[in-house]
Amino acid sequence: MFKVDYSKVEESSFGPLPEGNYECVIESSQEKTTPNGKEALQIKLVVRNDLKNAPVLAETNGKYANRILWDDHWKRDIDGRYIYHMGNLMYVLKAAGIPEGTEIKSMDDLHNVLRGKPVKVFTKVEVNDYNDQEENTIAPWGYSTSDFPQMQHQFKTADTETPSTANSFQGNEATDIVDEDLPF
Repeated sequence: MFKVDYSKVEESSFGPLPEGNYECVIESSQEKTTPNGKEALQIKLVVRNDLKNAPVLAETNGKYANRILWDDHWKRDIDGRYIYHMGNLMYVLKAAGIPEGTEIKSMDDLHNVLRGKPVKVFTKVEVNDYNDQEENTIAPWGYSTSDFPQMQHQFKTADTETPSTANSFQGNEATDIVDEDLPF
């Protein structure tokens, strides 16, 4: 049948990543609104898996490849306007290698220009004031240019999911069900 082999088992945790520098890729960004109306730009970063064998990253990317970090940039009242702090976003754009002078005309432009860009982030573990849970935080100045700009990161897809989360119906033909076959 098979031989038990735990060498492929990776430890997983939903807790925060240890404090440190991580080479990441920006998977996506989106605007979100809380139930009480506060708005934020949420950046989803993935710890790069193409660097998990790099000796200098053994304690970060080596252990935590494919883990996700979230970074929220909240709108705030600045000079009587409810807006994003542009200075904070400039740290992210600079780290992502967006050329000076690039015009960002819409939120879609911002999302598109960030998607897929490699960045290095320094994350800390802090206690969230609202839910008293430990979580990762990234200060705007915690973003910097990746030390490894040539990227080979492979995003997880349905083909690379574990069997428990893969779609077991994928590839099967549709079944026609006649109303007479239904019990109701």
